[in-house]
Amino acid sequence: MGTPEQLELEAQRRAEMEKMAQAEYDKEKASLMVEDEEETLNGLPACNQWHEGMDPDHIFEDERRSIAELRKSGGEDVEGWTDKQLVFVLFGRRNNLEEAKALLKVNIEAQKSLGVLNKRITLRDLPVLKASPSHIFSKHLVTLSDQVVFYGRGMNHNPGEWTYEQRALTFLYFVQWYVDTFPVKTLRNGMVLLFDLSKMSLKNYDVTTHATQMFKSINGIFPFRMRTFYIVNGGFFVNVGVKMCKYIMPKKLYLRVVIPKDMTQHIDAKVLPISCGGEGNYEDKVFFQEMEEYDKAFSA
Repeated sequence: MGTPEQLELEAQRRAEMEKMAQAEYDKEKASLMVEDEEETLNGLPACNQWHEGMDPDHIFEDERRSIAELRKSGGEDVEGWTDKQLVFVLFGRRNNLEEAKALLKVNIEAQKSLGVLNKRITLRDLPVLKASPSHIFSKHLVTLSDQVVFYGRGMNHNPGEWTYEQRALTFLYFVQWYVDTFPVKTLRNGMVLLFDLSKMSLKNYDVTTHATQMFKSINGIFPFRMRTFYIVNGGFFVNVGVKMCKYIMPKKLYLRVVIPKDMTQHIDAKVLPISCGGEGNYEDKVFFQEMEEYDKAFSA
């Protein structure tokens, strides 16, 4: 544990490292001078924004026409897909139909290669996630802007254990849960990634190999859109995390990396994870219980 003086010095050192990392990131971001082409919070066209008074699962007429075109494009592979599943693919490409068709094709091929097309994935299919739950999601963990949070815990992440198949199945499970759990109005808003680096050590992450492999394995295959990438509790590892993002992310996504001073400005303190300054309990047993209840509810 160390003496109070040692703990105070360590806290000061971590704060200084985070300050330096934030300054370096801000300087890099300013130098890129990339113009943000999105005018709405969720990046979808202004005419496709949900408003109070609408049904939470409201789908606009132009989106329904696009869904019909996606059904034609997917053919028998998507016969059993709901409108909600297909509009989620459309959202994944900001309602651009041609890009959504390309995404759907790649997504179908990925599911076929894994042998799970039109099959439900359950927690039982994810032994690595069960052994070291480094990716957490919950129906309670949503931002103040109604965006679902994908919570990554660096201390539990041993990337050498994750094959492409296990990573892909985990993200497919997340997408399946995401679409089943939330209304269309929430699916419109994309997701955020909250990456908690507390208690993380270099053995948990090899920036040059595993992180790159992870992003390559999901990029262009899965329909969710990452709106913001929050890095918290970093200390020295803030530098590592930011540099990792710079080299493995497209420039536009890199500009969405945020090192927040107070996560309660983005996520309600009641649901924000305890380690990030909130009150939300996402211990392994709590996560597993929620997922087991989800699997049971949708397996009937």
